[in-house]
Amino acid sequence: IIVNFFVIAAESQIQPAADTNFYATLRQVDILFTVFFTVEIFLNGFAHWFKPFVNNWWNLLDVVIVSFSIVNLFEIPALAFLQPTRAFRIFRLAGRVTELRKIVHAVGQAMWPMANALLIGLIVTCIFAVLGTEFYA
Repeated sequence: IIVNFFVIAAESQIQPAADTNFYATLRQVDILFTVFFTVEIFLNGFAHWFKPFVNNWWNLLDVVIVSFSIVNLFEIPALAFLQPTRAFRIFRLAGRVTELRKIVHAVGQAMWPMANALLIGLIVTCIFAVLGTEFYA
């Protein structure tokens, strides 16, 4: 998972042209990782049976991330916006390392309070924008 993350990061930084050998090599590596992750999910699902596998939210996240990766393999122009979702493969690691899982959970718990603070800031900004346009119009 970590090696795949660094390969995707390098590809994003270098952005090779589609007709180069380097792009073809990165494409083959991406296909290899996608096949490996797909086989790993199927083996994990069969090893833990279906119901315990589906009841674990981290496994469902793995399935969604790998599904996006499979869709990206077909290079459908209308679904090109899904290409950056390959970078989310690193979150598969959080399902396996308990310390990372705790951090991701804490960040998730902090989202709603931060969203509320952002909303209050947005309302205050809008109020001052209305006052500014009224006073200096």
